[in-house]
Amino acid sequence: MLVALTLATVLLAVLLRGIGLGMTGSRRAERYIEATILAESTLDAMGAGAPLRDGAETEQRSGAFRVHATVQRYHGGASSEGGYVVPYELSVTVAWPEGGLERSTTLHTVRLGPPR
Repeated sequence: MLVALTLATVLLAVLLRGIGLGMTGSRRAERYIEATILAESTLDAMGAGAPLRDGAETEQRSGAFRVHATVQRYHGGASSEGGYVVPYELSVTVAWPEGGLERSTTLHTVRLGPPR
């Protein structure tokens, strides 16, 4: 009876450890998805209210997340001087604390805007 009880205790401890690791991984994935959605919505909003401007930067907080967005003139190919539109590279980094460390995700896109 004592051997069966010891074996059941060991198996229960292993099972509880596995459940704990699964819950930690699930919380980590949920935070990452939330940060990605926040970065995507920030990218969508950039240039919607005001024209894009080279060198523009914004920093804001949304709950536990810190959002840093930048706009830079895109220099990845042919010159667009004198054109009707100018390509801009938009970048959004969302950072959050997790387990004593800071995790982050960054999204980039290129969008056309009026020349300045």
